[in-house]
Amino acid sequence: MSKLFPKTHEVFANDKDLLIKLKQLEDRIEQSYQVHQLTQSLLAIADIVGPKPEPIRSSPMPAELVEAMEQLLQDAPPPTQLDRDRDAIWDMQRRAGTQYVLAFLSPKLWMGLEELFAGIVVGYQQMFTSDHRARLNEDKVFAGQEDLKVVHRKIDYLRDKQYAHKELEDGRHCISYLVDVQGAIKLDTGGAQTIIQYHPALCMDLIRCLRAVATYLGKNIQSCSDHILSNLTENQRQALRTHASQVD
Repeated sequence: MSKLFPKTHEVFANDKDLLIKLKQLEDRIEQSYQVHQLTQSLLAIADIVGPKPEPIRSSPMPAELVEAMEQLLQDAPPPTQLDRDRDAIWDMQRRAGTQYVLAFLSPKLWMGLEELFAGIVVGYQQMFTSDHRARLNEDKVFAGQEDLKVVHRKIDYLRDKQYAHKELEDGRHCISYLVDVQGAIKLDTGGAQTIIQYHPALCMDLIRCLRAVATYLGKNIQSCSDHILSNLTENQRQALRTHASQVD
């Protein structure tokens, strides 16, 4: 069973270089978990906004198979309302895709997806901009992958100009006005006067970037771990062995 690294132990507490390396390793491990969480959320969005399924081209079933199925169904209980509802929903999904089904059930779905995607983009960019943990370097993460660098910078622009600072016109409120029959002018300050741009269609591009980040982090975590272990002094190794044998 693993135990927390005893960073406050006297043989470690004064080794500033080691403590810095341990903090960097912890940051990388934290980022790897964040990448997994963001990817799972994006996959859920991709299932909704992905392309419509290709039409199913069914071929006629052999007569003997039809007869065998009819025999099996003779003694089956009649379908419940839940069965009928499930069949109807799956038929809608096969014909028009998940996006159609969910939009049919909740007209506000797209607004919710945009807010979720915005949070994912901000979380992704934190790994490259944070002042509180080891930043990722885009040139190292996407080395030799110029296409992903382009995508990464597109996502960075969206985060900076739209989600973080609202410099773009997407979703900005604009004043409208009314002129009544007497010619009086009134500003309409209460209407929803926005033109909303939806960005979840970029989720597959962001997933590609996250997979590159995951690959980089896996290698970096292993490299940092090996470096830390290879540079431990004998006193530090003995302290770890003693700490491991202690009962919590």
